[in-house]
Amino acid sequence: MSEHRSELDELFDDAEWLQQALTHPSFRNESAGCKTDNQRLEFLGDTVIGMAVSTTLFRALPSADEGTLSALRSRVVSEPLLAQAARSIGLSGRLRLGRGVLVSGGQDRDSVLCDAFEAVIGALYLDSDYDKAAQTAVSWLQSPLDEALEMGGFDRDLQAVYRHSENWKTALQEWLQGHGLALPTYRIIAQHGPAHAPEFVVKVVAVLSDRSECAEGRGPNKKLAERHAAQALYTHLTSDNGLMGGCSSDDA
Repeated sequence: MSEHRSELDELFDDAEWLQQALTHPSFRNESAGCKTDNQRLEFLGDTVIGMAVSTTLFRALPSADEGTLSALRSRVVSEPLLAQAARSIGLSGRLRLGRGVLVSGGQDRDSVLCDAFEAVIGALYLDSDYDKAAQTAVSWLQSPLDEALEMGGFDRDLQAVYRHSENWKTALQEWLQGHGLALPTYRIIAQHGPAHAPEFVVKVVAVLSDRSECAEGRGPNKKLAERHAAQALYTHLTSDNGLMGGCSSDDA
C-alpha cells in the first residue's frame, strides 16, 4: 500500500489538490476546519476520463461505429470498474471520510471510490495539464480498456451493453436468459440516512449453473439502487473472470 501511496503522491506538485480529491463531503460536514471536498473535482475528472477513454477507443478501433464506441466507453467508465481501479491504486486507504460513512464501510463502497477516482483525475488536471491527467487515467484503466478493445468485434454481450446502457436490469436479465438461467432477484438489505435524504442498499442475486453470484447497489431510491446493483453484477459476469466470490446460501 505504501508503494501505491508514494506513487500517487509523486504525481502531484501541489499536495493540496490530492488532499481535496480524497476528501469526501461527509468529512467536510463533520470537520469545522475543512472548507472543501471532492465533489467539484469529481465533476471535472469525469469529463477528463470520458475524453481520454473516448480518444483511446477511437484511435484503437478505426472501424467501430459510434454506437459501438459509446457502448464500450460506458462499460469502461462504469461505477464498478472505476471503483475497481480506485482500489488497485490504493485509494480506499487514503480517503478522508466522515465517521458515519466510515463506520458503514464507505471506504470500500463503489460509489465513494468511483467519485474519488474521478476527483483525483480532476485534481491532477488542475495540478498539471490535460495530457498528464489523461495518460494517468488510461494507465489506471488499462485492464478494462484491454477488455473493451477485445470486445470490439461486436459480440453478443457488447450489443446488450449498447442496447441497454441506461437499463442495466434489462441487460442483466437478457444475459441470464441467453445462458438459460433464471431471472435475478432483488431485495433491499439496508437503508441509511435521514428521511429527507435516504440511501437504499439493494442486493441482486443470480443463480448460475454451478454457483450464485451477487452484487450490491446504492441509490437515493429503490429503483436507482436496483439499477446500480444490476450494473455491478452484469459488469462482473461479462468480465474475463466473471467471478465475484459467490453468495451465501441465504442470498441464493
